[in-house]
Amino acid sequence: MITVKVDSQDFPADISHLRTMGDLVELVKATIDPDSIITSMALAGQPITEADWQAPLSSHSQGVLEIATGEKKQYIADRLSSAEHYLFQILDEFNQASQKYSQGDSTEANTLLSTAVEDLLAFINWYLALLSVDPISFKNEIESFNTYIKDIQVICEQLVQQQMFQSWTALGETIKSKLEPSLHNLKRFCETNATRIQQR
Repeated sequence: MITVKVDSQDFPADISHLRTMGDLVELVKATIDPDSIITSMALAGQPITEADWQAPLSSHSQGVLEIATGEKKQYIADRLSSAEHYLFQILDEFNQASQKYSQGDSTEANTLLSTAVEDLLAFINWYLALLSVDPISFKNEIESFNTYIKDIQVICEQLVQQQMFQSWTALGETIKSKLEPSLHNLKRFCETNATRIQQR
């Protein structure tokens, strides 16, 4: 049977009845401090793969699963502090798309815009997933974040309309005059939010 260590200590619970890696993780989560969270997992010194999750637990009979935990609030604060960096990159992507529309290169601009939108959606889902680790404590933060996202969603709907009608110049201008300022506001919110959570 797989050997489990939590924070370098042997995991004391009986795991012989467990079938999957997911079952094991749920058991570990149920036994650690409620204010703690699993921050990393490694099997035989390597990150957990999709195949590891899907394989029966018994197939890892010779492996050692090392699980690290940390304070939930600190884990979330550490991750949220990187939001500024991600948004800076996304802003740059939208800016490049806007410039290409202004230059009349709609093909390249559409490609850049598609990438920027995908990255923005990934960021939104990532940020909400982090706050949802503790939805009660971060209820106000989630509501505030969603307010910013609704504003951005309205602007993105306008971009879609302009793209449908191939209004390339107007599209570039909407990115520059409306979307980028809204993303800057979101970036400031995320910076303030990370600091506020860190100081709690």
